[in-house]
Amino acid sequence: KIQKFYEADEKLVERKKEVLKLIEEGNNETSQKASEIANKVINRHLKTFSRLNVAYDLLVWERDIIDVGLWPSVFEKLKTEKLIENPTYGDYKDTWLVRFGFDTRDDKILVKSDGTATYTAKDLAYEMWKFSLLDIDFPYFTRGTQYNKQPLTTTKGGIQEKSEDTTRNIPKPVKVFTLIDERQEYPRQVIKYTLEQLGYKDEAKNSIHVGYGVVRLSRNALEDLGITPKEKKESYAMSGRSGIGVKIDDLMDKTEEKIAEINPELSEEDVKTLSNATIRYYMLRNRINKEAIFDFAEALKTDGNTGVYLEYAYARCCNILNKINALPSFDDITPPQDLDQTNKNLISLLENYPSQIEKSSQVCDPSLLTDYAFSIASAFAKFYETNPVLKAQSIELKIFRIQMVAATKEVLGNILNLLGISPLTKI
Repeated sequence: KIQKFYEADEKLVERKKEVLKLIEEGNNETSQKASEIANKVINRHLKTFSRLNVAYDLLVWERDIIDVGLWPSVFEKLKTEKLIENPTYGDYKDTWLVRFGFDTRDDKILVKSDGTATYTAKDLAYEMWKFSLLDIDFPYFTRGTQYNKQPLTTTKGGIQEKSEDTTRNIPKPVKVFTLIDERQEYPRQVIKYTLEQLGYKDEAKNSIHVGYGVVRLSRNALEDLGITPKEKKESYAMSGRSGIGVKIDDLMDKTEEKIAEINPELSEEDVKTLSNATIRYYMLRNRINKEAIFDFAEALKTDGNTGVYLEYAYARCCNILNKINALPSFDDITPPQDLDQTNKNLISLLENYPSQIEKSSQVCDPSLLTDYAFSIASAFAKFYETNPVLKAQSIELKIFRIQMVAATKEVLGNILNLLGISPLTKI
């Protein structure tokens, strides 16, 4: 609705610029109202994230990057080092910009002609703060307690009524990872380049942009939202301006409803856990740099390559092991001489656990872990079908198979936890 107002009345576009300037200047009624709205939004975000097992260590508010002097100090340093220019004519008149790339189209404005700092300017200062390159720091406050009982620390912009002063001891990082969509590659490159020009070559090298592919909607998803697309395409871009998108809370509500229908005997807490597993796994299984095509039917699946399938595999392991009085030691494993292929496949997969973790972390891609976990769950299903555990033909064979189940449970449980999914011992 607001976007349509802008299109119909150019004066509103100018008014928007005025409001943004007032917000950045601070200490006025407009900026105070903006802060109140932003905090209400964040409170809702935190409530949503808690449903997905997402917690935060620190909330840094964009406003504070300017207020405490991070950006102003970096701005002065850039001017002193003559790393930014202030054109007096042309398209960039009265701006401050970084000369970047091969022609003027690649130059990046850090400060607009009206004096407001761009996102890239504030992100540059923020990156330097992350690497402990500035003598300035934020004052910190405890905003409250999160779903996991851990306190949430915030900079000044996030102070609530019961917030208390606190301190933070943050060690200088070796690497900084910025998770933001791949379309932000250009401003991230500008930040790396500017760090290099300032003499921070190691920091520039270790400033890593983890660019993810955007989420698009399938044609079916669009129709589920009550929108009839004008063009026939495989997928459609979400658009905040057009009001086209899927709210995660709505998706979680739908998922919980479906899981409760399929498994009426489950407790409310277990339903929420399976819903969490369904959605987290669905989003994480896509290659991080590829577009994710969102489809309600696909997201709500509870079999096949899904988080629920992994939960069932883990619960099956627990069910078997719960019927045993005492687990045999792993110290003395004696595999049978005539192992069939299902055993060999599962052993081979379990053996690869350390290398899979390392590979996934090196390329910053959790989808490698989801692929690996699904392979283990599938291999375990085949092992379970053809290798009786509790009714094995000999005590030695029974002990070996119990060890296989225990090893599978341990690896699957570790991966689920790494993916932010709480393992269920019983379904």
